[in-house]
Amino acid sequence: MNKRIWTALFAMILFAAAFLPMHFLQIKQQVLAAPQQAQGKEVEDVDSSGSGTTDKGFVYTRSGNNTAYITGYVGVDKEISVPTKIEVKIPSAASVKYNVTKVSANAFHGKGGITSVILSGGLTSEGTQYGLTTIERRAFAGCPDLEKVELPVTVSSIEDEAFADCVSLKEMKVAEGNQYFKVIEGSLYSYSMQSGTGSFSLLQYAIGKGEKEFVVPEAVKSTLASIAPGAFWGCVTLEKMEVPSTVTSIGTEAFYQCSNLETVEMPESVTSIGTAAFSGCTALKTVTLTDSIKTIPSEMFRECISLETLTLPDSLITIEGRAFYECRSLQSLKVPSMVTSIGEYAFAYCSALSNITIPQRTTRIGSNAFLNSPVTIYCHDGSQAAAYASVNHIMTQRVFTVTFYKDSNFWTLVSSQEVLEGGSAIPPEMESRDGYQMTWVGQYTGVTQDSSVYASWIRVYKVTFVDDYRGKKKTQIVSTGAIAVPPAWTYKGYRLSWSNDSGKRINSAITMDTTFHAVWTNTTTGFVLDQHTKKPAKAGSLMTVGKAEYKVTSADPQNPQVKLIGIADTGTGTDNVGTAGTEGTSSNSSTFSLKVPASVTSGNVFYAVTAIAANSCADNAGLRSVTIGANVKKIGSKAFSNCTNLKEIRIRSKVVSTMGQKAFDGIHKKAKFYSFYSKMGKYRKMLKKAGVKKPKLYRLT
Repeated sequence: MNKRIWTALFAMILFAAAFLPMHFLQIKQQVLAAPQQAQGKEVEDVDSSGSGTTDKGFVYTRSGNNTAYITGYVGVDKEISVPTKIEVKIPSAASVKYNVTKVSANAFHGKGGITSVILSGGLTSEGTQYGLTTIERRAFAGCPDLEKVELPVTVSSIEDEAFADCVSLKEMKVAEGNQYFKVIEGSLYSYSMQSGTGSFSLLQYAIGKGEKEFVVPEAVKSTLASIAPGAFWGCVTLEKMEVPSTVTSIGTEAFYQCSNLETVEMPESVTSIGTAAFSGCTALKTVTLTDSIKTIPSEMFRECISLETLTLPDSLITIEGRAFYECRSLQSLKVPSMVTSIGEYAFAYCSALSNITIPQRTTRIGSNAFLNSPVTIYCHDGSQAAAYASVNHIMTQRVFTVTFYKDSNFWTLVSSQEVLEGGSAIPPEMESRDGYQMTWVGQYTGVTQDSSVYASWIRVYKVTFVDDYRGKKKTQIVSTGAIAVPPAWTYKGYRLSWSNDSGKRINSAITMDTTFHAVWTNTTTGFVLDQHTKKPAKAGSLMTVGKAEYKVTSADPQNPQVKLIGIADTGTGTDNVGTAGTEGTSSNSSTFSLKVPASVTSGNVFYAVTAIAANSCADNAGLRSVTIGANVKKIGSKAFSNCTNLKEIRIRSKVVSTMGQKAFDGIHKKAKFYSFYSKMGKYRKMLKKAGVKKPKLYRLT
């Protein structure tokens, strides 16, 4: 043979010899490293009579290769250790030892009095493996007093419902190093190696812990793929179950007789549910089923006597026998349009079921499907449901099919609904499209015949109406080429029109997103309020301008007005402003001059200063001179009272109509007043009433 071939073969043999034993050694090391809960040596029992029952009460059967299986228990011990070896002593013959490797199906089923079970296995000191490898279906199911279970490192197979309905079960342990099972937060999980991280299945929930809600442990939150048959069987304390989004299957009788379970939420990931999964959940009121479910298996909701409402998914094809048997609170149900089969006794003894809608596609209805249920079947004339109702003397009402499609080609089905004659279908929700508005075209209200409806998408634009001055906004969606309808806003004394930055008229066709701004025109004066007009502060508002404080007396946008209500410490010099304060207060300071301006500006709004408030500048010994602005009409009582150094007052206003009592009382004796020549006579009389006995009035230049 060619030397190269020999060399290649030799290399392959070396590789296989190196790799395969390595895997075996790793497993053996894990077993050796595991804590030996009575696993360092075997648990032995004796059958002294050869009868098939050990002295400690374990019933067994013998198999080939000196192996035995535990098939029952007739002992009285509360805490038991299942033997790993049985020595059978046969009269007139040598004794024979059998290795116990399996607990057979139903071996301990319903056995009361047992509180603890230890299952053993491991390696002997000579390196020989011994112990349990298999626990068959329902081996320990229904043991009412069982609280604690310990599983060995050697067990590799635990069949369905092995520990189901053990209502006192609080604690489970798995020996370290077991490659197939793991206990997390007291519950038993199986592990299967797949691509990536593998996946877990919840085999048995520790129902004796008495918890009201199951929360998935963090350790398996992203890898829990299934809930095994009988996992929660008999968990009477469980009230709420939110199935995690990683779970794809729920096993047979998984929640059987969870009598306090009220709510179940199921994710889209669940595609398979086993028989009688929620049977006997007598408190169950609400179940959320998603579109991944195609079959309601037999007895799934049997005797769920509190189930009132249930929306079946559009994906559903089959409702199996006794699925809703004796759901005594169920009042109404719509069978989805894709369902082809309803099993026997499916809705039997549903004593509150008044109506059920069955689609034309349903071609099989099993015997006694509505036995002792006072139901009216909503169905099509000539359908299988109508024929079934006629034979079984069940009342009917006529329905029609309304089918919704994604487009006008009627290619892509969205949903299909059965609607009572004269009734209306509920349009399905559609994913929105930016810049488009969807409407349904076709008859789906007041239905009198089968109809097809399709989604029509229209290009739309957003038209925004803004009243900048009053801070109002309204948005309208308008189809392309249509004319927007502006809001009917009103403002007393003003006429409304609209402006647009690009010059578009309000009654023109809309072909893009558009904004219109309100333009208010005073019907008497023609004054305009628009997006550029600054709105005055509300009447009564206070504002500080420089070092003076003013109060708004008029918020009329055509003529906003304020009055001076206080001045502050100004120091020496001339001040045409003031400081913040309350109306009727002033401050003493060193000598200064005050100018009351014709107007002040705040927030880009001009306010006419039309008054000087009572007491606003009183008792200011430092006030030396005052100039009163052109718009002041009123000077309040004691406005400048007791300003003892006030010697010069220049009144530049021609519109002063009021000077309050003692407005200038107590000012300097030699004080001089200046005003326009045309007002000197009038103001002289006013000043006398305002506390100046002999006013010295000079012409203002």
